[in-house]
Amino acid sequence: MIYSKYLVKEADHFDPFYFPALMDDLDVIITSMAKSPGTRSSVMLVSFVKDNSLEAEWVQANPVLAELITSRSMPVSNLEALFASSQNNPVFRRQLEDYILDRFRSATGVTVY
Repeated sequence: MIYSKYLVKEADHFDPFYFPALMDDLDVIITSMAKSPGTRSSVMLVSFVKDNSLEAEWVQANPVLAELITSRSMPVSNLEALFASSQNNPVFRRQLEDYILDRFRSATGVTVY
């Protein structure tokens, strides 16, 4: 039997206040990824932690960033666990994804990063 790290119910909404470790992890991730800037980096991160996949064209366009994301050298486990725990709640997942993208946008000033 597999146990989820987080308990996300079908009617829950994402609120970063309840996930302080996630906020700390994102600070580290954003700083790490800023050292390897590339197109669509936040979208690449979300794709990986949400579905454990990256588009081939993204990997080709930015192999260094793809390696950074997939090597698990950054603290992505909380993000992965939260997406996995919310599989039955598409609203929560979309809010989490929007939060991640907004954090990147705030840190970098770039709309699609």
